[in-house]
Amino acid sequence: MKLNFYINNLRINEPNNWEELALELNFDKDSTDAAVGINEWDLGLGGSSTTDGAVLANKHITDGLTSGVGVFEGVPFRIELEQAGAVEDLFKGYLDLTQSTLDCNLVSASSVEQGGVDWLNDVSDSVSYEYLYEETNLLNNSDFVSIPYVINSIPKAGEAFLLTLMAFTTITTIKAEIQQLSEMVVETSNPLSAISGILKIILRVVYIAVLIITVVKLILDAVKLIIQPVKYHKGMYIKDLLTIGCEHFGLTFKSSIFDSAEFKKAVIIPTQNQLPDLQDGLLGFLKPSTAQTGYYNGTFGELLRSMKLMFNAKIILRDNVLTFERKDFNDSTPVYQIPPIERNGYTVNADDLVSNLYLEFATDLNDKNTIQEYDGTTAQITVLPKKTINKDMVLTRGFERLSFPYALGKIKTDFTVPEKIIKTLAKVIDPVVGTLIKIVNTIIKTVNAIIKAIKKLLKALKKVGIKIDFNPDPIKEINYTPIGELIDNRIGMLMLENDFINTPKILLIEEKGDPINTKVKSTNQSTLNSVYLYNNYHYINSFDSQVYGKTNQYKIYKVEGVPFCYDDYIKVKNNNKLYDGEKEGVIDSLSWNIWEQTANITFRINEIYTNNLETKIITSKKGNPYA
Repeated sequence: MKLNFYINNLRINEPNNWEELALELNFDKDSTDAAVGINEWDLGLGGSSTTDGAVLANKHITDGLTSGVGVFEGVPFRIELEQAGAVEDLFKGYLDLTQSTLDCNLVSASSVEQGGVDWLNDVSDSVSYEYLYEETNLLNNSDFVSIPYVINSIPKAGEAFLLTLMAFTTITTIKAEIQQLSEMVVETSNPLSAISGILKIILRVVYIAVLIITVVKLILDAVKLIIQPVKYHKGMYIKDLLTIGCEHFGLTFKSSIFDSAEFKKAVIIPTQNQLPDLQDGLLGFLKPSTAQTGYYNGTFGELLRSMKLMFNAKIILRDNVLTFERKDFNDSTPVYQIPPIERNGYTVNADDLVSNLYLEFATDLNDKNTIQEYDGTTAQITVLPKKTINKDMVLTRGFERLSFPYALGKIKTDFTVPEKIIKTLAKVIDPVVGTLIKIVNTIIKTVNAIIKAIKKLLKALKKVGIKIDFNPDPIKEINYTPIGELIDNRIGMLMLENDFINTPKILLIEEKGDPINTKVKSTNQSTLNSVYLYNNYHYINSFDSQVYGKTNQYKIYKVEGVPFCYDDYIKVKNNNKLYDGEKEGVIDSLSWNIWEQTANITFRINEIYTNNLETKIITSKKGNPYA
């Protein structure tokens, strides 16, 4: 057996401490693949040869002053294993010189496996989504989702009253004008002999049209003040955010969680602190706008960590594919069987028990809906013995708080009191205004026909030398959307207290063509909440065997001097499952001594060792976070 060492694919002299090489495989709960740990390398034999590791490492740093990449990029580092005529890559990664000790003749540097979870943890915070939007082509406006929302605050009553009074006065005036118009039409039976009278009728119609347009505007202004129009915030699907982040690092994103019906349409709306000032004292975007961005305000690493926390998830990096799944996900079957060796007892994983677990979403003090509609924001899970003899000897312990940095988006399910008032008024206003508009549009059609006839007559008179200056444009008909229809469409939309968002919102949406029809999914409240996340993702950490089965109870075994060769290493490197001769287990850590061909292995087997535990879940109460 022989080891060959390479830097930048150039074979180098063996490191000074190469005979101390031992491979440490650590299978923590974040991956089914091993994190390969190798002792820090002492490079350099005191020469100037191109095969001297210290020389190459120092050159890598000094090249950063000229045309090279310098210290902030790893030095490609590889170890080959030659055995029985076959050559295999034992390790492939890079040397991290940012943490190294450097001398002209000696360099001590640690190695990092390429494309592993450790590498991802190191680099995932190096880019923000703002950078991806501003400086790359990976993230652009087409990735944003326009999400309509409604404001449910109550405005000043005095302004609404004045506008309503003005609307009433204007409607009364319109009725009187229409009555006079009807009398004028009756008096003018022959338009060809009474052109002046017809001109008066046309001017009267124009005046009435202006009045109606005014009253419609006044009514709409009143509605704006009382219930405000539907406006839009931009957000992004979580799956798209994670996919784009992976693409930046040359990875493909894969997750059954974000492909599921429950969370495929999960969206994050980032903080919104700068909004345009509209007319009538309103803020926000009244229609989807490219001036607004919807990317996550943070780094790829921050988003990954928050999603791992929410979904009790792990990351598997293999062949440039980032797989995001619940921590107990393992799609492999055991291929390694530990040989029959003596075991000196076992320990239990009692230290993993968390007796008091608290899951909580954030609240947004700028949006009191997140406090008033508090259901689902928090869940407290306690695990305690069902039966005790000596309470002062109870050993269940531990407290963990999982705080998710998002506020739950709240869905509009009913009309507010002001909306109910407007909806009632709409039953009166809409028929009156609708009738007035219908009458005036009928008259407008008649007047336009008369204008056309007069123009034709004047054109004929012009040919015989009679010239009359009369060339009005046709009058446009009035369009009106009933106020009642505008109010009805608000049900099912995102509900906010005001236009600003201080804490990012997370919600499930249902897109339906036109953004105005995009609504919060009906399952949003029942799916996106702390209790649901516990019962579907975090319960696997429970020790309550009566409710959740075997779940998190394990017996842990440590065995030393296990015969272990390169073929065994290949079997377990990307698969932490094993057989112990009778049962299936999971490897926690493995140290392989290459020279002695032995390994020290710590593994666990899922076995129940107590049934004397019970779980209680305390949920948040509506409108009272402290109930």
